[in-house]
Amino acid sequence: QLGGASDGPGAGEPSPGDLESAALADRILSGEVHGDELEALWQKLRDEKRIDGVLAEIERQAALSPNNPDLQTELGKAYIQKLFDVGIGPMASVWGEKADKAFDQALALEETHWEARFQKAISLSSAPSFLGLQGEAVRHFEILMEQQEHASASPEHAMTYYFLGNMYDQAGDHDKAVGIWKRGLQR
Repeated sequence: QLGGASDGPGAGEPSPGDLESAALADRILSGEVHGDELEALWQKLRDEKRIDGVLAEIERQAALSPNNPDLQTELGKAYIQKLFDVGIGPMASVWGEKADKAFDQALALEETHWEARFQKAISLSSAPSFLGLQGEAVRHFEILMEQQEHASASPEHAMTYYFLGNMYDQAGDHDKAVGIWKRGLQR
């Protein structure tokens, strides 16, 4: 909307696009959509150049609840989606750093927040190798593995062993990788 508050009826009200972005953000944050359906939704938002409105709404909600680790985690995940939108280039590091800070905020609020630590580890493991973040990714996966082994087993925990084993294997430590994969299989 271009005008100011004195533009007559409806002035200052959110535009239909803002309302749709808010509804989509609420849908994402509610956990109503997940897995492939959630990825398809984010891809559609990227394709239709509507990701910024949804991201702004998630940022708004996270700012309203700065002590909610779940919202901070979702904000980090939304930043990752924006990173996919901008692709490889200078802006990728901006969105990657924003995601990392959001995951750090979630972990500062709740050190054992599984999703925040997992997303942080995945993000670090996906960074270009010249940044040297693989060691930090391994550290976060190892923390997750320890946390998981002191909690009830959950299907998503398998991904920790999978990624950690792959990282060891790529680093040339095949025996350690096999040990991690077997450990995961036993869980």
